[in-house]
Amino acid sequence: MAAIKSKMTKNPDGMWACTECSYQTKYSTTLTRHVESKHIQSAGFQCDVCHQFCPTRNSLMSHQYRKHDIRYSQP
Repeated sequence: MAAIKSKMTKNPDGMWACTECSYQTKYSTTLTRHVESKHIQSAGFQCDVCHQFCPTRNSLMSHQYRKHDIRYSQP
């Protein structure tokens, strides 16, 4: 997670910005998903239920919600 956070900054106007490209968003969670999917190399994540491979944590959570009705609460 530190690698992701190191590529994020908050502008004086309140927008969150990616330090690797020109992407900006109002929400830090959206920027976290952007950085993980576009700028972080990862081995990926495997579903504990069916062992399907997913390239990002967000895609794993989406898969588990759609296929296995597993829901995660927001922090």
